[in-house]
Amino acid sequence: MTLTLIEPLMPSRAAALCVAALMAMAAACGGPGTAEDPTPAAAPTIAQPPSIPVKLAEIVTPTPPPATPTPRSQPEVEATPVAGYKPDANMYRFFSRPGHPVKVALEGLDRARANKDSTQVPIILEVMRFFPSDAFQQEAQETLTLLTGQPPEGQEWGWDEWMSWVWANSADYPVPDGYATWKSVFLSGGIDMRYREFLPPDGKVAPDIDLTELIWGGIAPDQVPPLVDPDVVTVEEADYLLPDDRVFGVSIGGEHRAYPLRITNVHEIVNDELGGEPIALTHCVLCGSGVVYRAELGGERTRFGTSGLIYRSNPVIYDLENRTLWLQLTGRPVAGPAADTGGGLEPVPSVLTTWEEWSALHPDTTALSILNEIYPPTAYGPELAPGSPLETYLSTDETVFPVWLRSDALAPKDRALGVRVGDDAKAYPVEALQAARALNDEVGGTRIVIVASPNTEAARVYERGDVELSLPDDDGGSAAPAELVDSGGGAWQVTEEALVSRDDPGRRLARLPAQIALWFSWHAFFPETELGTAE
Repeated sequence: MTLTLIEPLMPSRAAALCVAALMAMAAACGGPGTAEDPTPAAAPTIAQPPSIPVKLAEIVTPTPPPATPTPRSQPEVEATPVAGYKPDANMYRFFSRPGHPVKVALEGLDRARANKDSTQVPIILEVMRFFPSDAFQQEAQETLTLLTGQPPEGQEWGWDEWMSWVWANSADYPVPDGYATWKSVFLSGGIDMRYREFLPPDGKVAPDIDLTELIWGGIAPDQVPPLVDPDVVTVEEADYLLPDDRVFGVSIGGEHRAYPLRITNVHEIVNDELGGEPIALTHCVLCGSGVVYRAELGGERTRFGTSGLIYRSNPVIYDLENRTLWLQLTGRPVAGPAADTGGGLEPVPSVLTTWEEWSALHPDTTALSILNEIYPPTAYGPELAPGSPLETYLSTDETVFPVWLRSDALAPKDRALGVRVGDDAKAYPVEALQAARALNDEVGGTRIVIVASPNTEAARVYERGDVELSLPDDDGGSAAPAELVDSGGGAWQVTEEALVSRDDPGRRLARLPAQIALWFSWHAFFPETELGTAE
């Protein structure tokens, strides 16, 4: 009997679209092997991307795992430790190549139990997500219980609960030596051969990344197709947009552009140029976060694509030029040539607002055209239609993928503005900012002011230095402030690039990057974040 990949815990629409390709790969695998010490397979041939991209923008309830019998608390017979047992060799018993025999994986479980090897716990959990074998699922649950003493009596855990618990206790369950190489073999041999490009054996991995948290999101690389230098239209031509359609607004060098979420929800990445600069707008639908980065590495323009991998329920993107993996929300490298440089992608200020508000502020703005060569216009319907999968997802506390760093300070899917200065982070509930409209604060020793709209999620952050700013006395309170005043009565114009002194236009308070995100996602990456208030 050989290992056959099955549908993992992922959105069911994604499962339906990609499981056929997985099963075809599994069907092509060879027969059972009998190697005493399984070793990695030879480097596979790199597969080409699909010629026809598949739309995977809908978010639905995760497919439940197959039912498994209640595990025994411990095996009936105490096994004898195996002489010469090596944890780094045993993990290859769980997967070493396409067509990997289930009986070899079962031997791996026996040896892990016999040697009470807790380093195998993350390996077992990683592979059991893909095993259809009832025998393996049963033995895996028993092995996990023996090695961890979990779950608590009277509880039964699915894969999400197990992974969250192990990640939270990772110091007690370190992976065997050579895990990164095994991970490369597992992803490229078991899921998609292109993952060997992103995570080659003995490749560079960022030191602050827990590689066990890098999991497959259920789609192939570039199966969600990015837009590259898309066509744009004027305000008059953008007749497909409704007034309350949400857009990401970006301004560079006096040029303004709107990126409608009804389009970015579908493509997740837009590789573009604005104001003469290459940029990449990246959007995580699951996290409610849109971040714009300067798309330059080593002084050269680069483009980004979707890898199909997930880290803390956030998509991992990759750059096409050198195949480095990057975290969408933070712009930090995960693995690849840039993983040990200590740097990250440079964020560009953007704002999440509505088409009505953005186009009123910038009547000369352009917007993404709804016409392209990938999908018909009908693919880009209104974002939050009643009963849509996205609306359903946002109405619950559940996440599609497990997230172990949790905080009850806000509801999981409350919207917050995240601000980072150096290593310090602070989050502000959107509702509090809408009420305040102008908020003086400090993050990481940098004094800032946040200017917010009372009607949308729009919030812009500026470095204010020694200036204390407030709303003018004649402020109507019905819109985003166009002007602030300092303690001396001086007026400051609110622009996309800076706060500009009316008395001395050469005096400018620079704008800082910030982003709207769902609270669970922001906290997952910045667990030490402070929570700002409007008081």
